[in-house]
Amino acid sequence: MKQKIKEIVESKTKIENISIRSRKQSIVEARVLYSTLCLKHTQDSYERIGKIINRDHSTIVHYKRIYNTWEQLSVLKTTIQKQKEKIDKLQHYEPVR
Repeated sequence: MKQKIKEIVESKTKIENISIRSRKQSIVEARVLYSTLCLKHTQDSYERIGKIINRDHSTIVHYKRIYNTWEQLSVLKTTIQKQKEKIDKLQHYEPVR
């Protein structure tokens, strides 16, 4: 299952191999995605998930934190956008006399 998830992530991100030694942002983001999907869809340990992409368990823990931060930022961004829309409506509001 982990290998299939890895292949899907590589295909969707158009990265040939997410297991290579690289700190390039696009590759790291693909690894974060891979590890998150493995944690959600398998019962494997952090160590086993990391082994497929040549990383240790502590890296998978770190990737989990990164993904959680992304989710929090996404929620915050949505909230800010809604507040901006409310402010824009108020600025265009003309009171009836």
